[in-house]
Amino acid sequence: MILLALSFAIAADQSLNLGDVLVTCDAAYVIETRAGIVVRRVPLPAKCLSLEARDGGYAVSYGDSDSTPAWSDTISRKIGDSLPARFVLAPVGAQYAKKKAEAVVSDAAKVPGAKISALLAAAGARDPTNPWLDVLRGKALLQEGDKDAAAQAFREALAHPAEYDFELLRLSRELELHDQALSDQAFDRGMRYLRHHGYEPELMMSLLGGAIYLGKPGEIAPENEAAWHTKNAAHWLDFAPRSEGIAPYFAWLSKHGDAALQPLYKDAYRRAEPVSFMGPLPWQSRHGGLLINACIGGATFLLLMAIARVFQRRERTPPAPGKLPLAKWTRAEIAGLFAGAVLVTAALVEGARGVALIGESANVPFELAMGQLDHPVALRTLRDVRSNNASLRFLGLGLLMAGRYDEAEKTLAKSAGADAENNRGVARLLAGDKTAAEQHFEAARAKDPSSPAIYNLARVRGTPLLPAEAGDMRAFRFSRAAHYDLPYLLAVPSEADYIDFFEARIQKRGEKASPFAVIALLSSLGVLAGVLENVPMFVVVVGILFALLVVLALVRAFFAAAAIEEAPSRRALIANLIAPGAALGYGATSGVVAALTGFFAFCTFVLISTGGVSADMLAAIATPSYSAFFVHLEPPANPLRFAWLCLALIYLANAAFVIYRRGATGRTA
Repeated sequence: MILLALSFAIAADQSLNLGDVLVTCDAAYVIETRAGIVVRRVPLPAKCLSLEARDGGYAVSYGDSDSTPAWSDTISRKIGDSLPARFVLAPVGAQYAKKKAEAVVSDAAKVPGAKISALLAAAGARDPTNPWLDVLRGKALLQEGDKDAAAQAFREALAHPAEYDFELLRLSRELELHDQALSDQAFDRGMRYLRHHGYEPELMMSLLGGAIYLGKPGEIAPENEAAWHTKNAAHWLDFAPRSEGIAPYFAWLSKHGDAALQPLYKDAYRRAEPVSFMGPLPWQSRHGGLLINACIGGATFLLLMAIARVFQRRERTPPAPGKLPLAKWTRAEIAGLFAGAVLVTAALVEGARGVALIGESANVPFELAMGQLDHPVALRTLRDVRSNNASLRFLGLGLLMAGRYDEAEKTLAKSAGADAENNRGVARLLAGDKTAAEQHFEAARAKDPSSPAIYNLARVRGTPLLPAEAGDMRAFRFSRAAHYDLPYLLAVPSEADYIDFFEARIQKRGEKASPFAVIALLSSLGVLAGVLENVPMFVVVVGILFALLVVLALVRAFFAAAAIEEAPSRRALIANLIAPGAALGYGATSGVVAALTGFFAFCTFVLISTGGVSADMLAAIATPSYSAFFVHLEPPANPLRFAWLCLALIYLANAAFVIYRRGATGRTA
């Protein structure tokens, strides 16, 4: 779907003549033209497949024949109908108008002596639905040295019919390089149009969605950087405050941004921080790599400990015939082995669950991650899950956004909580039952005093909205809804709802969080190959030698471990210095000491191999660089230094213990 969203092949293999209007398909749009002039450009949620005349108008079929399974749908229209509200944000056609304008420039560049601005003006006369033609004409006029005509062209970009204001959101980033006031006006009109056509910013989880509609920033003058970040942050808060990768930007703004807005940035960071891939994920997913590291390190230690103790013969009396070697283990050893096994099993189970949820999040349909719960693909996905409170709220919200109010209300009635009550009220309000809507809003407010029902009750009753506490995302959301004069506010799924929904998808398929999911995900992400590509050769050699020394030290120490009462041998002393907890008696904590050593050593190795990005392998490898979109990000709290410090403290404490035990046993002797 991502490739589909960024590529547009013309599919105008069918056309209809309806009176004096020619109707054709072009990518994800239906184009209505009269005498060669575009009179309407109708967006579709997928590629146009076919056209046919129907009931004095036409029926257009759209879908995706390449998806698994393939799907299609049909809508009927008449010439002059308004645009279908819920299709204006379809990602498949997001770049259509811009690419059409760029094609004019590209073709003009191939004609010697052609005046690009004139060709763009002619193209704009033929297609008054495309404001990008005016913007590119303004840029061409600037290159030709006509600043006044360029400024007029930029203003004309905002003079197009209001039903195409959804293009202005993308235009605002382009205009900010030339006219900040026009850029602000374009963003406000674009957002107002989207909000009144059902777009909900807090459902946008995809960074690609923000990239498509907000774009990457251009060159920023150093003297204007502070003001630019305030403006840029306001746009992201307004359009996609919970999208993937934005949390580090809000964290940076909470320290370096406008002092008056820092409380708001902190709350925005709190809400966006759990979002990874295509939705909020639990701590087991966000730190899945650490759990896997702990599992691998702990399991390796326990395996070595078990092998060494089972086959040990030198320092202990062999077991009697018919007796297991376990009978000769000390209580401390048994307790340490059992505790370690429990911890390793817990790390494996939680790590597998986290990785399974990562995979589920990364594989949700792009339309769902874009917040288009009413898209046919998204609705099909929402239906194909195991039924629970979260999945019912998701499905009810999707049906509500699709305009199927009665079905949405019945679905939400099966769920519980303030969010379901609020959205049931919206469904009743849009269905024309104001009394029932008010009752649902009252029930939602009673269950959750911070519910969007507060805003909805104020709108239904025509009373002023009481100001919320400043510096809070709820207050920001209410204020933006009032700014755009929205008739209602939806309750959006919480972090827990997303997690429950992802698990419901897994359970629907009858799958469980398997440890093999870890291997599958690492392989699909190319993690192991990525690590080896980024690790300098000397680090690999040192790491292998260190691992061999640790294994050798552990095995030799267990086969020739001296009793605590005896003075440690030189061999045991060296082994313990290499692998703390291996040769000298720490009692039941020996396993913990050795496991911590291996854990921090492995974390340090991963940090070196990823340039100090993260001690969590999955985060270090799978997380893309977001700085291209946000310029500044708050870096991690120097994890490499922390790992080195912990490793150094373990070895220093171990060395002190070795010296103490040697001295203590010497005095005893």
